[in-house]
Amino acid sequence: MASLAVLSGLATLVAGCAASQDAKSTTSASATPKAENPVRAWTCAETTFHWGRLSESTPLVAASQVVRVTSGSHLGLTTYAAIPVRHVTASVESSGKLDAHAVLASLRAKMGRSDLAEAGKTLPIPGKEGLFSTDPGNTKGDFVGYLGVHVVTADFAYGCVSNKTGKSVPAYGTVTTWYRPIQGEFKCGIDMKLNDAAREANSLLCGEKASQGE
Repeated sequence: MASLAVLSGLATLVAGCAASQDAKSTTSASATPKAENPVRAWTCAETTFHWGRLSESTPLVAASQVVRVTSGSHLGLTTYAAIPVRHVTASVESSGKLDAHAVLASLRAKMGRSDLAEAGKTLPIPGKEGLFSTDPGNTKGDFVGYLGVHVVTADFAYGCVSNKTGKSVPAYGTVTTWYRPIQGEFKCGIDMKLNDAAREANSLLCGEKASQGE
């Protein structure tokens, strides 16, 4: 009986030691502070914009019908109609609430351009007046008038803003804006250096049967 009592006491002692060790481990784990997020620490270091990838393009915005000049004909002053291909509108997308004007002001400073369009501004496309009027002369061929624009897309991270729970977190986002429209005309089939907007119009229209534009 004495032996049973001794064994029982030893079992209780071992169990107590194990429980004590588990408690210490739990306390130690909970007491270890979580490492600070390095990205948050960097972006929240100061209230400023950090700009990442920035790209520029010159897409086609509008184009005319193909104007055909046949041998011996002279059309005289011809207006190139403006048929919309796409609408380009400046915008700011952000994970947090930010002043779009401030975002674009920072991008203007980074690029050294004061003519970047404000958020919400859409590039106007000419109406009945057309893109422009010109005299193709008597040069035989198919001609196209086009309108393009310089488009800028840039990603950013901004300091820290308060989210819905009141916690201070960095804001990430993307800006799409535009500046300085470009327009002109070209002759289909001419091997010459064209800008991206003109090349897009050439690919879109010059492979089709040309017809007299309005």
